[in-house]
Amino acid sequence: MNILGALLALIPGMILGVLLIANLINVLGWNILSLSVLTLLPPGINLAINNLLVIPGIVSWAGLLAVLFVLILVTLLAYWSAVAGSPLPTPPGLVTAGVSERLGRGVLVGLCTGLNYVFLLALIGIFPGGVVVAHVLAGINLLACLIPTSNNPTYQVVLAYTGLFLPMNFPINLLGWVAGGINSAAAALGTPVTVFGEWPRASAVMYGGVVHGCFRTMFNLSNFIIAHPTMARRAPWVDPGTQLAALCPPATAASTRWDSVDGIVFHEGSHTLNVAAFGWIYHLIGAADEWSPMPWSPGGALGANAHAELAAESGVRRAGRNWIDMWTPSAAAAATGNVGAVPIVTPTAGPGVVVAPSAFVPAGAPSIMVPAPVIACERNRTVALDSTGSSDADGFPTPLGRLWRLRQIPNASAVTIGTPNAVTLNFAPDVGGIYNIDFLITDGGNGGPAPGSNDPLPITIDVLSATIIPPTNPMAVGTTSGFAGGGNTLTAATPLPAQFAWIVRAAPAASALLGFTGSTQGFMLTPDVAGDYEIELTVSQDVVPAAGGGPVTLSDTARLTVTV
Repeated sequence: MNILGALLALIPGMILGVLLIANLINVLGWNILSLSVLTLLPPGINLAINNLLVIPGIVSWAGLLAVLFVLILVTLLAYWSAVAGSPLPTPPGLVTAGVSERLGRGVLVGLCTGLNYVFLLALIGIFPGGVVVAHVLAGINLLACLIPTSNNPTYQVVLAYTGLFLPMNFPINLLGWVAGGINSAAAALGTPVTVFGEWPRASAVMYGGVVHGCFRTMFNLSNFIIAHPTMARRAPWVDPGTQLAALCPPATAASTRWDSVDGIVFHEGSHTLNVAAFGWIYHLIGAADEWSPMPWSPGGALGANAHAELAAESGVRRAGRNWIDMWTPSAAAAATGNVGAVPIVTPTAGPGVVVAPSAFVPAGAPSIMVPAPVIACERNRTVALDSTGSSDADGFPTPLGRLWRLRQIPNASAVTIGTPNAVTLNFAPDVGGIYNIDFLITDGGNGGPAPGSNDPLPITIDVLSATIIPPTNPMAVGTTSGFAGGGNTLTAATPLPAQFAWIVRAAPAASALLGFTGSTQGFMLTPDVAGDYEIELTVSQDVVPAAGGGPVTLSDTARLTVTV
């Protein structure tokens, strides 16, 4: 059906192209185009177009608008047909392409090919070899209707570079050049801009600058890809759901996600192939289909399930996303999808640090489980969290990227993540309490702990600490005062109770209280002489290690000197 649709739309595409050229020449004075294209077309098509051109009003402003309207309408109907024939699978994965999807996709390719062909003839047909070049470039465009060809990595490279010379790419490419010029000017004025090539898709990626979207993501302008400047190049990046600029709409939970620039570039680079195969009108309809309700999506915008997004997603096949068999890098893997990276974090037990029994979090599939580490430790002990065991079964599309992120810390803590993208995180809690750390990993095409999941791996560090809370009233000789044992006892890491040990470490020379002890959470003291008393509290708690064996005792000590 793809081939049938392409052949059915090829000649109408040529006819619309010639009518468009005639109007551009006569109305706008675009003399760069040549109507000698008529002499290069087959006699039957030549005669039909000449008969159309003599109809009054065909070559006029109204005629120009009418041709554009028909062109947009035909593209819209073909797009609609493709949407109707692409029911979404459950769970996400390869979309089954029905008859209307195949037919609509073929019409889109054939229409674009016919338009590109006549525009190329009008631009270069009068030059030596120009007709041959027009045939070759149009032929490359037409091959996109064949699924085995479109899924061929070599063809994808050829089509991507061919797109630089296809007239149906020019409007979107022009926007890309404008964006590139603005960002280049911004770079000259000191705004950080990084430009690198996504060469298999003939795309220049602009990373930074002043032209970018409202959300931490990327968008495609044919052979140009624009990335938001706050995204991370290789490590996972996180959109916290905040408004990035005054004119931007507030971010929503749906926009809170993580990936990497290098990973998403595979998706955006496949949009470059979309434009080369289907033309600039398809690209704009696809953008509207992603962000706005369309006639075929009464429930709201289709988002990632817009047809243009399904075609582009085939270039990376992220876990949890749908795609159609259009630009799959490996035809053999078309139905499997990208195997997401699996995060494994191994805490190192040592003096003052115990890895406690932990719950398991599902890793996207019932057959895969990933431990969520729970660590018990003493205050100011360093916990080493090693992510070396994290893996990516298919190694696609980029090397692993890591991100350690503090989700919640005690109010009094000033601790930070030193190197957020390190393989091993050395973390030293500075006060008692519970610290929640998220570990995110991505292979460029999938954020989260495993296939089908976009959740970070939660790590809990439960820190034992001792604090002495002094009496609220001034102490006096002969008057009993109470000290409270504060701080943090372990609750997340162990069910075993805490022990409190009080002792008077120093007292005035004439006092009989030196060495006085207590074993409850509160401590009562009746000073017998005036002077300085040093009170010491040791809080201890047993933790059962996850690896088994007997309990390990953790403890923390606090001291307080009071004057009577």
